[in-house]
Amino acid sequence: PSAAAPAIRSLSRLQSFRRDIYARVAAMVQNKSEELYASNAPAPSNDDNPVKAIVIALSNGVESRYPGWDSLPDDYDPRVHPWFKLALGKHAPQWGDPYTSGITHTLEWPLSVPVYDEKGEQSGVVSMLLMPARMVQTLLAIDGVKGVRGVYLLDADGDIIASKGHVFVRRQAAPDTEV
Repeated sequence: PSAAAPAIRSLSRLQSFRRDIYARVAAMVQNKSEELYASNAPAPSNDDNPVKAIVIALSNGVESRYPGWDSLPDDYDPRVHPWFKLALGKHAPQWGDPYTSGITHTLEWPLSVPVYDEKGEQSGVVSMLLMPARMVQTLLAIDGVKGVRGVYLLDADGDIIASKGHVFVRRQAAPDTEV
């Protein structure tokens, strides 16, 4: 058996948890709720879901994502992607800059969390890849509210990432397939 087999089995045990979180975000959007656990989650195929994927990658290069995607190149290594590098050496959730994925060619905004083992060594990264345009469209949709002229999604520096109908990338990072 492969040396990666135990890691793959461990990650596969988390698949239903990730499917549930993904579906619950879709339910929040669909129900216009602010509570992740407010209702039963619908099937995770909601087209309004601002979550593109929930990805777990280990330091040895083993990766699992939900929803799954079978079109990754043979030389795919999650450790070279911005969402993984973002959490290296950190001890708290990290928001990254939006970037155009070299794999899917769509804009992704990563929220990455480092994972540590019982010895205190970093063993991987969990990331939620969000879609800024869909976040504005679904989460910040407040059409008809008196006095509101616009809705904007800002980064930590106060720069506009997206507004209703527009997505802005302040500085375009290199495609995520490059080191």
